[in-house]
Amino acid sequence: MTLGRRTRISPLSSAGCVGVLFVIVSCAPAGLPPTPGVSPTSTNDQPAFVLDLETAGQITQVSVFDPEGMVVEVRPADAPETTAAMAALSASDIVALPGRSDEWVVVGWLVSPCDRHGSLTVVATVITVQLPPRPGCDAIAIGRVVAIRVADPTRAAIFTPLLIDSTILPEVVLPTPVAPPPTAEG
Repeated sequence: MTLGRRTRISPLSSAGCVGVLFVIVSCAPAGLPPTPGVSPTSTNDQPAFVLDLETAGQITQVSVFDPEGMVVEVRPADAPETTAAMAALSASDIVALPGRSDEWVVVGWLVSPCDRHGSLTVVATVITVQLPPRPGCDAIAIGRVVAIRVADPTRAAIFTPLLIDSTILPEVVLPTPVAPPPTAEG
């Protein structure tokens, strides 16, 4: 069942977008193929890649940080990759699975409809997904799945995923105004 048809990816890369809202959602390919052998690196405050993953009109923007310069390409996972990740997500909130070839790793994690931003950082043998603080919202789970190609295929097989879930911000409830006491006149 296709619900969305938009994916933006930076830098330019080929992509087929896949997300999950209890059903697999796919997007048409977008962008251009990456330049072979180019590995964008990121600074502490600037991501190497930015992906907008859309499911049923809900976009989660994922900033990918690559301080060691090992990531060659990042794209939304295709349908078979997403199916495998979603099956594995039934036992965990985040997974890292082998991709379509030795240099690819597929990372999937669960978010809520209110998780509109996230960061994915690839360092050493750990892939960390961190969700920023947000207000509370519906408890429905949406799967987000990306495929990451690394320059060193031996690293793709040993990544450990780590999810730093969002902090739920307290709901601010303003006190009910109290009417002034009645006066003697009225």
